Amino acid sequence: MAARKSCTHLTWAEAKGTVGGSSKSSSSKIIPKNIDHGKALTAKIIAKRGATKEELSKQKSLMRRAKRGEERAAAAAMKRAEEKERERMERMVRPYDLARERMIAMADGLQKKREEVVGTTPDGSSSDGDNGMHVTATNKQLMVECKELQVNELLGLEAIYNTTHDYEDEEDGDDNTTNKEFRIAESSKFDLLQRLVERWQSDPDDEGLIDEIVRHPPLSFTIQLVVDGKVHDDYFNDDGNGNGSELVALILLKVTLPSLYPSEAAEDSSNDYSAISAITPKFDVEYFVCTHGEMECTPDKPLETLAIIDEGGLQNALCEEAHQTLPDPCIYMMITACA
Repeated sequence: MAARKSCTHLTWAEAKGTVGGSSKSSSSKIIPKNIDHGKALTAKIIAKRGATKEELSKQKSLMRRAKRGEERAAAAAMKRAEEKERERMERMVRPYDLARERMIAMADGLQKKREEVVGTTPDGSSSDGDNGMHVTATNKQLMVECKELQVNELLGLEAIYNTTHDYEDEEDGDDNTTNKEFRIAESSKFDLLQRLVERWQSDPDDEGLIDEIVRHPPLSFTIQLVVDGKVHDDYFNDDGNGNGSELVALILLKVTLPSLYPSEAAEDSSNDYSAISAITPKFDVEYFVCTHGEMECTPDKPLETLAIIDEGGLQNALCEEAHQTLPDPCIYMMITACA
């Protein structure tokens, strides 16, 4: 009861001081009478945010300006990209030119490709890499003579195709940019064989030189063929005038010469496959595309062939024709037959 009585007799100032602490500490938090309460609250809020109203307005203005700059830059970049794409699409190309570029690139790759080739050994203990034929002393001379004929034939083909079919880059007019349509594989070591044959011609009785020529790897080369003509077919005649469509076929033909090419087969070996393959060149179609000669398309359109080739049938026909032509050199005749 005594405690309750003491509380009832406390004044408001005494009770407030007891609850909130001493009257001295509470009086220090009271806002002075000469400062407006609204201004004091505004100053407190601004101090808490760390920037004045003018600074905030300026910061917002800078942010808006930066955003507008980014939008303008993005719009300009998009416009440049659209113009670039439009120019690319407007720059029409011919499928024939694309196919020719790919054929040239493939021919270049085949020319520089390193192949594991096995030459013919001069003794009878092992066989050559072409057909498993054993070499004896009786046919060594024949093989050397065949190598001589092969060198002469390839030199003739090189003179025909690489001097009259130079390709000039039409865009930059570079006269030094030429395409060799006839390319001898680097793995054939043609220059070395040519020097060996020239030495043998001066000294045909040198056994060591003969053995070196016999061991030389088989000669391999590629020839780029372009066959054009009109096709009378409803599928290709869009206008229905019956004039036909101009089509162009590009063929990359690889030829490998066996050791005894171009010699004559024995009379009793007409049905002997190994005997025929020992003297007949091997033909391989490395690339084939058929397209319209003058048709144009956008660069992003994939290159598709309009026809297919019966590679097996072509190989058999070429081998049969070559077999009928032997012992005369037949490569040029086979090439002209394809073209």
